[in-house]
Amino acid sequence: MAWLVTKGQDLSTSELSHAVLTLNHNFWVGDKRKTSIDLLASDDDRAAKLNTDWVSLQPYIHYCMTVRTDAEQAVYKLASLDVDLSVVPECEFKLMNSPSGFPYYKLSFQIEISIQSLLEFSLSVKGVQYGSVTATYT
Repeated sequence: MAWLVTKGQDLSTSELSHAVLTLNHNFWVGDKRKTSIDLLASDDDRAAKLNTDWVSLQPYIHYCMTVRTDAEQAVYKLASLDVDLSVVPECEFKLMNSPSGFPYYKLSFQIEISIQSLLEFSLSVKGVQYGSVTATYT
């Protein structure tokens, strides 16, 4: 497991973004262009160890697609990030074909995290910001 922000890290108020998640998501033709990502956190002084079900990113906030119930107890779900990709122009989606010949769309995008007095999340594709990301805290 790799973490996006580490405990005790200096977070400059002049920085627009303190962490960036780079993600790829696939959509079948006709699917709603929305996705949800779980954001994990830990209060421990040492970061949790690797868990094969977690998707690794970079140094104490982390995201995952599935959370195992037997995961290290020091790690907990902080929020679910709901990402509406319908605001991204059609030209940014790459049309692909599955091995069985069915068409689908692929999009590479980033979620930027800004940590000030609160957490703020924004959606960008190729450096262009398209909107915000809604966080539902648990």
